[in-house]
Amino acid sequence: MQCPYCATMNPAQARFCLACGHRLAGGLICSSCYTMLPAYARFCFHCGAMVVLSSTTCLQCGANNAPGQVYCGTCGQPTGQSIAPALVPIQVQQPVQPQAAPPHVASQPAGQSAAQPALQAGVQPPPQQPAPAPDTPSPDVSDPSTPGSVSVDRLPAPRPVADMLPALKRYLPQTLYEPLERRPNERHLNQVRDHLAALLQTTKTYLPWPVVVSPQPAGVPAGGMYRGVFLFGDVSGFTPLSERLKRLGQAGAERIAEIINTLFTDLVKVLFDYGGVLLKFGGDAMLGLFPAETDKEMADAAMRAAQATLAIQVAMEKFSAIEAAGETRSLKIKVGLSAGRYFAAHIGTPPRPDVGENGTMAFVTTGHTVNRAEVAQNHANAGEVAIGQEVLDLLGDRVKTAPVEEGFFRLLEAPAVEGVVKPNVLEEPPAGELMAQITYLVGRMDLLAPYLPDELVSRIVTNPGNPRISPDHRPVTVMFANYVGISDLIDALGDTRPELIIQQLNNYFVHMAEVVEHYEGTVARMDQYAVGDRLVIFFGAPRAHEDDPVRAVYTALEMQEAVRKHFSALQTSEGIFRFRQRIGINTGTLFAGNAGAPDLRQEYTLMGDDINMAARLMSKAGWQEIFASKKTQERVAAFFELKDRGEFKLKGKEIPVQIFEVSGRRNEVGKTRGLTSGDSPLIGRDENLNTLQHCAQGLMAGRGQIVTLMGDSGLGKSRLLREMQAWLHTQEGADKVHWVSGVALSFSEQVSYWLAAQVLRGMLDLKADATEDDLLYTLWEQGETLLGKDTAREAIPFLAHLLNLELEGEWATWVKDLDPKVRQKQTFWAAREFFAASARQRPTILALDDLHFADEASLAMLEDLLETSINAPLMFCMLFRPRREKGCWRVRDKAAGAYPHRYTEIELNPLTKEQSNELLAKLLPGAGFAASFLQEIYDKSAGNPFYLEEVVRSLLESGVVVADEAEAGKWKLTAGVEQISVPDSLQSAIIARIDRLTEDARQALQLAAVIGRRFQLDILRGLVKAESELGRWLAQLERSDLVRPAVQSLEDLYMFPDALV
Repeated sequence: MQCPYCATMNPAQARFCLACGHRLAGGLICSSCYTMLPAYARFCFHCGAMVVLSSTTCLQCGANNAPGQVYCGTCGQPTGQSIAPALVPIQVQQPVQPQAAPPHVASQPAGQSAAQPALQAGVQPPPQQPAPAPDTPSPDVSDPSTPGSVSVDRLPAPRPVADMLPALKRYLPQTLYEPLERRPNERHLNQVRDHLAALLQTTKTYLPWPVVVSPQPAGVPAGGMYRGVFLFGDVSGFTPLSERLKRLGQAGAERIAEIINTLFTDLVKVLFDYGGVLLKFGGDAMLGLFPAETDKEMADAAMRAAQATLAIQVAMEKFSAIEAAGETRSLKIKVGLSAGRYFAAHIGTPPRPDVGENGTMAFVTTGHTVNRAEVAQNHANAGEVAIGQEVLDLLGDRVKTAPVEEGFFRLLEAPAVEGVVKPNVLEEPPAGELMAQITYLVGRMDLLAPYLPDELVSRIVTNPGNPRISPDHRPVTVMFANYVGISDLIDALGDTRPELIIQQLNNYFVHMAEVVEHYEGTVARMDQYAVGDRLVIFFGAPRAHEDDPVRAVYTALEMQEAVRKHFSALQTSEGIFRFRQRIGINTGTLFAGNAGAPDLRQEYTLMGDDINMAARLMSKAGWQEIFASKKTQERVAAFFELKDRGEFKLKGKEIPVQIFEVSGRRNEVGKTRGLTSGDSPLIGRDENLNTLQHCAQGLMAGRGQIVTLMGDSGLGKSRLLREMQAWLHTQEGADKVHWVSGVALSFSEQVSYWLAAQVLRGMLDLKADATEDDLLYTLWEQGETLLGKDTAREAIPFLAHLLNLELEGEWATWVKDLDPKVRQKQTFWAAREFFAASARQRPTILALDDLHFADEASLAMLEDLLETSINAPLMFCMLFRPRREKGCWRVRDKAAGAYPHRYTEIELNPLTKEQSNELLAKLLPGAGFAASFLQEIYDKSAGNPFYLEEVVRSLLESGVVVADEAEAGKWKLTAGVEQISVPDSLQSAIIARIDRLTEDARQALQLAAVIGRRFQLDILRGLVKAESELGRWLAQLERSDLVRPAVQSLEDLYMFPDALV
């Protein structure tokens, strides 16, 4: 068995740990096979039988106690019931989050009932703590024997620094971590302890109180049925306020952050003062909980919640007149209350250290009671409070109400509440030996960090004592996924089969979270909706990518497929339950930043009208449908099939909105950049085009070719290749050339053979939605024709494996039993044979775009395939950015060195000023821009054709340039152009580069931008006031090519190579 103290595995017959000597006899005995198990086991490790607890065994003295007893009746120590058996829900109904606590402390919530043990982090159990009832066992997060738990009233045994290095590397900046790999002294360790203590305190402010007091280890789900009163509040006026301040750029973002922080802090203080717990704050809505257990506590919770809602309305009066960009705006809130039983659970994915994944956890409250709070809110007007009938039944005649609709009432008055318990505080970590404190802090962070996005944790780590996540406006793609079925399951089986609900809820979340993580999105929250539950997912915050809309749609398609495949229906003893999902996606520029008080409670949140639009799209979609906005459709049309569903009238929109339904992937990737009306004129690329055409003529003459087309983003690599393809169609014999396209995407770099599989599918000329059987049959049919049956039998199984097709019989055995290195060699051989044979039958061009994003396995296969150009008419057109650290550069070196007689290299440069003006004149003939404006365009686009096209798009969409009705094909200016705005498509690419920086380096970049496009290092040094760190930050900026030395001989003068940054 595994020792619960040091985790060492011991023989089944051992009674004392062979490593640390602790007694093992305090475990459980499986009733089926009599194997000895740890006290926390839920299933037998040997036979798989469920563990049934007949008693609770103390891990300290071995005494037997009543089932579920938290403290031993013999020695008084915790009995070790932090993780309950699968059929027993964990205790999550902790009461109120405290008011502001000093640094390094945890607080005991107010209003705690006698029946609820003080199990929260940093709280001393009161004297003579009564044990909970046997049917409601509670977790004990202070039991050091429980895996993943951390004692909060005493320190654990210290662990060696070397054992904690993987975790410490995540929680420490490089300057603190580096000494730990050598021989740290006491000063180093004290700095580490202080940093971790500040990090823990800040991390707790981002989490709801039930998570802070009783977190679950990553990937260990738990939950159960509880009672309480829910408060749902929706602030109106924030969206127009945010949209108004968006025009002020960074200054507007700072102003929004100031307003939302003040509002959020005031609302949370009211909630805490009346004994409530803040569960979620998303954008302009908040969800609070007033926990209870007995009928008396429910009546008390309802009264405290009612009084809190009225106090919230009083607090909102200070926001009735807010100055915003020259206008006065007002904020109001409408609040709804519901009461009853609900299901609470910790769910999530386990960590996978081998691939760098730390695991993702979420705390969820769900069920009809939670949904009903939002329904009640919908029955209130701004500035009002609405309550359900069940809340009024608890309040009785103590309050004054007015009927609104059947089952709902407007709350008018409620008596004052007295006797709310103020919180106690306890230092965290407890006082004691230094290494024991560090061990404690690492353990606590390991439990809490999975509840936050990795990117947010990494930003806090930079300076946890004074964390500052700069507010900004950024392009974000927002996805809302509405999932129904769980509430009905809770009503039917919540009391009798809670483990089934936990399993279903966790399996759903794990499937969805794994898809989102694969595409590097962020699951912001899983919260209530008027019907069912919903996931809120962001692509672009807190980490941006230049193709976030594409990632979002890929994610949506896979999420829907997962629901169809795994969650369509669930058979139970109570009947069959159906689960369905619908998704809405929108892209826009949103406010992103912290909301709240750093020492009390805060959230990283996004706000803006484009979030509401995604929610409205979701509400209009049918079950299993994916609806996307026009802005999203424009960014993803090259990759997916979208059906125009017409215009819909949406809540909050005066005019109908055009909606598109995502129906699947396109067979071939279309044009991904530039104006949608067609290709722009090709300017300044005649010589490059002639070189490509010459290579294509060589291919048609029977000679293989290898062409690399290099250039920075937006210089026209793909555009040039399309021009060559168009020219090829006009040539005699071009119909015999097989053109196969493959595009690596930014998220495909971690998926083995992603690009290779795409190219192989292209060779087979199959549609994107072809079934696996169709794919396997076509692969064999073509392989047998090209290679002959005997060679095909040796090659096709390995190509099928590359395509991730399911193999059976001896084919599966051939592939599975081979050593991985031999399997790779056999796969490469099969690809060479197949591609060469196909090219001999029909000259083939492999157009491989964005090769800098290609996965390593595909690059290795491509490197091996280059040899085919010697003996077959196969032309490789490899397009990539000049990134020497990427694998594509290795392929380029191999081609240039090993096959110089087949190799041609083309490098694109920015357009000259004259070429830039010529392109602008052809895009907007007749517009007649002033010379100063043309110069500004050139300065900002730096001769980049894509940047120039996006500026043109911005001018057209803003109405600055319109079609000239008097002369067809001409354009005219409607107003002067005061400033060129940066379109969303360009912002995404720029912000993606900036988001790779640490938070301090990001702020240093911001200060440098304030100085100007050229800046003296001495001036920047004076602004950042951190001379020792500036060199490291500057190195980050140079590596990202965001700044560079302006003059090689003058080291202290730097410049922004890209003016749009």
